Amino acid sequence: MWLLACRHGVVIGAVAAGVLFLGFHERQKRRDREDLAAVGPIKIDFKLPYRQLGVNQPILKTGKPGAGVIVFADIVDGGHIRISADVWGKLYPSAVLPVDFFKVQSVVVSDSALYPVGNPVVKSLSSEDRTRLRGELRVELNGKIVIQQKCYAYESKPGEVEIGHASMGSMTGPDFLGEILGHERLFIPQTKTLPASDRASLRVRFPVLSVGQSQPLASLTCGSQRLTFFISKLPDGLHLAMRANDGYEATSDALVLDPLPEHTLVFEPEVTGPSDEHFGISAVIDGRQELGTHNPEPPAAPSVVFPGLDQNQTEGVDVRFTGDLSDITLISKAVTPPNAVPMSELHLILAFPAGKDGRHEPILTTGHTGAGDLIYAVYEDAGHIRIGVDHWVGAGALSDPIPVDYSLPHELWIRSGALYPQAAGDPAWHGLGAGEQQILKSKVEVVFDGRHVLEASVTAHPSTPEEITVGLNKIGMSTADPEFGGRIELSERTSLAPPPK
Repeated sequence: MWLLACRHGVVIGAVAAGVLFLGFHERQKRRDREDLAAVGPIKIDFKLPYRQLGVNQPILKTGKPGAGVIVFADIVDGGHIRISADVWGKLYPSAVLPVDFFKVQSVVVSDSALYPVGNPVVKSLSSEDRTRLRGELRVELNGKIVIQQKCYAYESKPGEVEIGHASMGSMTGPDFLGEILGHERLFIPQTKTLPASDRASLRVRFPVLSVGQSQPLASLTCGSQRLTFFISKLPDGLHLAMRANDGYEATSDALVLDPLPEHTLVFEPEVTGPSDEHFGISAVIDGRQELGTHNPEPPAAPSVVFPGLDQNQTEGVDVRFTGDLSDITLISKAVTPPNAVPMSELHLILAFPAGKDGRHEPILTTGHTGAGDLIYAVYEDAGHIRIGVDHWVGAGALSDPIPVDYSLPHELWIRSGALYPQAAGDPAWHGLGAGEQQILKSKVEVVFDGRHVLEASVTAHPSTPEEITVGLNKIGMSTADPEFGGRIELSERTSLAPPPK
């Protein structure tokens, strides 16, 4: 009886263990399905089979016969491979690449198939990011770009994404003959324009790096300035670092991080150096200043930020961050005085259209037909614009030529009488006298990338909030086209402090 009970217990234990194993296996399969059904680039870690010369090894397959992609490795010899992408009907091979067959290799693939056009996450991307990500085939091996082509790689359903298998095509065998160690979706790299008056915040989980390895947290562009902001693993621990195209570089002390897996990173570009001649970065992790200066002096123009990517291909830095990054949150540094007049200033970030020499386009219209005002851009030539103001049945003004880079966004601050409260007794004036109100309302000012470019004695026609329009010439002013042909990245009304009494 005792022996029977023991045997019965063993059977029950074995069944329970089997159930647990099957449960774990099913959960793992479910996680894999969810991972492949997600959106964004895929990172695949693997070990190469040794000496499998002449047998192409499938790493990632998307899509279906006639409309699919296979990314595969071709073993050239005992120390070199070639990575290729077979986009049905065309082959994109890399150069011959040196590898250590005894180490783990990592491939990251990004193409249109991984950003399904109908997916809500893809729909939420800006049109520029969506076009960029869906129009490029990009393959990275061990932190370096090995294939980058303007290429549409078809659509793919979750069930058509396979790791280490190729159930179609004739370029590879059906199965990877080495060892697939794991795969994961990485964050979606989205560009962000950072106003000069803001700082950026990210939630970060740092990856496990080997000593000597560096990965980008962001790369930034501001006019002709470029820098890469990255994390480095040195013998004494993790360090923040930056390197700019003007030769300026800086490295933090070893980071003292809380054991939490996620950290808050706040950063902003700064002008730095003995005479503020360098482009640098100020960074705070979990409330502690780690790099750059506290309360830094920002550059005059906005910066374009590429989170998690090194668009500058900095020597010694991987091209992509493989930890977790949240979407960037912008934090305004502006402090609004208690006597500020609400919504009395227009803050814009605009990307001006190229190739429109001689055209005039609207930036801001106020008032209505027969009694309105227009602030507009004149595209002088390939490197300059002017800013003008047109006052219906009255004198206008035009700025001097302003140097402009049409490939980058620019920041404008506009002050016009039409933006102030129209009634003298409006509480928003905070008791400012009628004469002082009239002084503020009797001029137009435009600040462009931190520089005053236009100041004109023009008293704007009164305007209701509904008559204030950005990027459209609804009132038929003859000095500008019907609409702005560039990109409006930011439009907000801010509060302007009146001059001291």
